[in-house]
Amino acid sequence: MKLQILCLALVLIAIEANAAKQGINTTIPALIVFGDSIMDTGNNNNLPTLLKCNFPPYGKDYPGGFATGRFSDGRVPSDLIAEKLGLAKTLPAYMNPYLKPEDLLKGVTFASGGTGYDPLTAKIMSVISVWDQLIYFKEYISKIKKHFGEEKAKEILEHSFFLVVSSSNDLAHTYLAQAHRYDRTSYANFLADSAVHFVRELHKLGARKIGVFSAVPVGCVPLQRTVFGGFFTRRCNQPLNNMAKQFNARLSPALDSLDKELDGVILYINVYDTLFDMIQYPKKYGFEVADKGCCGKGLLTISYLWFTLSKMAERGGERGAERGGDRGNFGRGFGGGRGGRDRGPRGRGRRGGRASEEAKWVPVTKLGRLVLDNKIMRLEEIYLHSLPVKEYQIIDLLVGPSLKDEVMKIMPVQKQTRAGQRTRFKAFVVVGDGNGHVGLGVKCSKEVATAIRGAIILAKLSVVPVRRGYWGNKIGKPHTVPCKVTGKCGSVTVRMVPAPRGAGIVAARVPKKVLQFAGIDDVFTSSRGSTKTLGNFVKATFDCLQKTYGFLTPEFWKETRFSKSPYQEYTDFLATKAVPAAKVITEGEDQA
Repeated sequence: MKLQILCLALVLIAIEANAAKQGINTTIPALIVFGDSIMDTGNNNNLPTLLKCNFPPYGKDYPGGFATGRFSDGRVPSDLIAEKLGLAKTLPAYMNPYLKPEDLLKGVTFASGGTGYDPLTAKIMSVISVWDQLIYFKEYISKIKKHFGEEKAKEILEHSFFLVVSSSNDLAHTYLAQAHRYDRTSYANFLADSAVHFVRELHKLGARKIGVFSAVPVGCVPLQRTVFGGFFTRRCNQPLNNMAKQFNARLSPALDSLDKELDGVILYINVYDTLFDMIQYPKKYGFEVADKGCCGKGLLTISYLWFTLSKMAERGGERGAERGGDRGNFGRGFGGGRGGRDRGPRGRGRRGGRASEEAKWVPVTKLGRLVLDNKIMRLEEIYLHSLPVKEYQIIDLLVGPSLKDEVMKIMPVQKQTRAGQRTRFKAFVVVGDGNGHVGLGVKCSKEVATAIRGAIILAKLSVVPVRRGYWGNKIGKPHTVPCKVTGKCGSVTVRMVPAPRGAGIVAARVPKKVLQFAGIDDVFTSSRGSTKTLGNFVKATFDCLQKTYGFLTPEFWKETRFSKSPYQEYTDFLATKAVPAAKVITEGEDQA
């Protein structure tokens, strides 16, 4: 972390040079910072997240020698930049509960360690997303207006310097959870477009002097070197660095064009080249080591992880020494694992264990056979007779590409065992086509990507029809719920009432997203109970939508009374023996 701080401090010279070239007033009243752990000065201390640094040895070089929540042993770049601009030696965190109104005048940081441009990044670690940081910025401006007047707020907006630093966590961690949706290039482009959109939104709020940091060579950080660069060689993760370069290549010209389009100054600050050169040639800059972190063992620079592993290693080493063994110091960790002596880690092959998924789907249920052979063409035929869906490929075939998914929340779940705390991740995912079909899936797993993928599959298996109706005249397409419905989960109760066309979805953020996926355009909602518990909130909303088909109206009587179920109609077809999956794959290989 010291290496990054020094490098970013050196970049201040480039910031001042670019600012002078663009005609920025040298008198800057405040510094406003958005971003991740590089700029976080303690916002995560007040969040229900595991990603905190308010414990030793963090802060050992900070004035007073105590941990403040900064992801460093001393000050972070936001502090150094504020001092360089002549504002203060340290920049306060906006979430600090002891912050006084006068402390806001020199600027604050909204940065939250572990966040990124991708909203999923913040959900994984339960931190503040950059988009929520904009909401807190609006609150900040309101406080300035309240305590110091409109003129002071206008001065801060027009003359303050705004810094945006993000993308590292997106590239290093979240991409693995989004690999089913993006390739590396498209994900880097998505992040760059999100960064440009963020700058636009910040400009709309009044900011006129904005600096955006490029992505850093995140593939060279100690964690990436240890996990992906080989435990002994510890090379940089080149594919990850290539993603960072792709992000920078798209971001730089986009910000240049945005600078010409909007009034004010928008700067692209390239820190990649300087930092990469410093990592490759540390002695040129007066350093001896550039591939180890300043905390823990220097190999895994994740605050909670290395802190926990260090304690476990110490306890295990003591017990192992008593028994004369080496199990406590992870002696088997990187050698053979469970495979025994001189055996490498147990992998899943070059394609990551997805070879079976790439093969042609061979249904194992009667319903799957009927869908694959086009005997059933619509989901409503399945719902009409309440046939259970046990294969998610059925939903993929009948709904197709119109089915979208959204990760509502990812939360860490801990369990105390004899070996210590076991941390897993629970994912809440909603799927829907926006046309009367919606599903909810919840999955818990050791890895975020596995939890998301499992939740998507469970959400597809739970897809239910949403009956839509009219409010008033039956003109056009159905747009609202057909009647008043109430859903409940735990202490949360959600009630939906039909609304006139054009009223929109009057709901909180969580049920609004679910209703959009279900294809509801207009509805009034109310909720009671502990709605802060997102899991119960989204489940209660889903329960509401399930109950829209909880009654039978006269137009369905004739259809349900005389129609046969697909199992009865296609009895002869189902009586024929299905071709086993193994035989189909074998025949395909023989033909090849």
